[in-house]
Formats: sequence, C-alpha cells, structure tokens
Amino acid sequence: MFRFRNFLPVVALLVGVVILGAPAPARASFGITVFVDGVNQNVTLDAGSTANSFNVTSAAVSNFTLSVTSFTNWSGTQGGSFMSTTSNNSIKTNFGPSGGTHTVAIVISEDGWLAPTGTPLTLSTSAGGSIGNIGTGTLTVAAANQGFLDSSAGNAASTSLTPAGNFTPSQTASASRSGTGSKPLIFAPDPAENNSVAGGTPFTLTQVYSFKFTTTGSNSGSANVSGSVTVSTPAPAGIVLALTGLPLLGVGTWLRRRRGSV
Repeated sequence: MFRFRNFLPVVALLVGVVILGAPAPARASFGITVFVDGVNQNVTLDAGSTANSFNVTSAAVSNFTLSVTSFTNWSGTQGGSFMSTTSNNSIKTNFGPSGGTHTVAIVISEDGWLAPTGTPLTLSTSAGGSIGNIGTGTLTVAAANQGFLDSSAGNAASTSLTPAGNFTPSQTASASRSGTGSKPLIFAPDPAENNSVAGGTPFTLTQVYSFKFTTTGSNSGSANVSGSVTVSTPAPAGIVLALTGLPLLGVGTWLRRRRGSV
C-alpha cells in the first residue's frame, strides 16, 4: 500500500534544494523625480525608504513644499498577474505676495517588474483628491495623471516627463476656490486604461502627475492627491465564456429538477 508520509523526507529535501538553488531576485531601482516649470529639482529619497516603500518628506523646492510617499507590491519574482504602485502626494504653494502660475510634476518610477511575455496586458491608472485655499484670493489647480509601461531592452527607472513605452490616456482634473476652503479634484476618465500593452520581462512601471497652480494675491494653496498605476493580465477568453455560462447551467439544472418533482 502506497503511503505518502514515507516520502515526506524526500519531498522536503527536494523542495529545500529548489529554494536554495534558485537565484536571489534582483532588487529593483526606483525613484521620485520632481520638476517645477520643467526644471528638475534633484530631490532625494528619504532615509526611511525601503524596497517596497519610498518617499520624499517635506522637500522644499522652487515655489512648492511637497511630500510624496509611494508603496509597491513588487516582489522581484514572476509571481502573480497583478502589479501596482500606489502614491500619496501633498503639495503646498509658496508663490509670494504677488501670486502667479507655476507647474509641479512628480515622476514615480520603478524598474525590474516581471510579467508574462508576449501577452497583451492591461495598464490602468486611477487618482483622486482635493485642493485647499488659504486666504481671500483665488486658487486654481489643473491636474493630470498618466501611467507608462516600458519593456524596451535595457530599461531603467524613468526620470523624464515623457517616459518611453506604452501609456494610458491622460486623466485630467481641475478645481478652483475663492476664499478659504476646499474643492475636490475629480479625475476623468477614472480609471484610464490601455488594454493592449505588450508584455515584456523585465519592464519599468512609471506614473507621472502634473499640477498647474494659479494663485492671486498673497494667499497660498495646496493639493492632496492619491493614486495608483497597475498592470494586470486579462483573463483568457475561454475562462470568461465559461464563467458567463455558469448562471445558465444553474437555471437548466433547476428546471430539470422542477420537472422531475412534478
């Protein structure tokens, strides 16, 4: 009689050999690049950044003070069909007594992502937030959000306002507030998706936020926005059709049982 427990020591040994023999996953490189009016501000990552969380805390750049925190589910292995980077962004203006118009852009990028090759992937971005005005003047913010996937040879974390690769449609939002108070930033479309992105291993995942601030007088304002960029593998068409047919199978079984009981 076959007894599986007799083979447990052998199975455990084989599993251990596989784990120890597997190459250690390479650590991805990531970065946050900030541009003000198109000029790179050369911000540095906070000392608390780790492999799955990286941030810039209270960085004073030209005309703005900002805090950016990003979280990633990157694991360094080709496990799972869902990959994402989520970020939280807080921006405050510092335009001086005369106000004005300035644009801040935040590029959050990470390379080394692993995914099925040769399979169309779905690239998706989502975002939402609000603006806040302090003072009696007017604050206007025009925002945009876009995701990028680059699977070209030798890719690396992007530091450009126009990353390479496939991209989603741009999400846009705008809000204006006169006097002290807040207004929501509602991005559309939400989510913004590209369902025909070519797979590649490895690839770089990048999200680019842009905020154009206009203030009047000496008042100041802020924007707080959270968002994500994700990559997923669409379910095979056969599975979708099968799942679509399950309710019909259930109805057919119920009808047969009902007829049999009459």
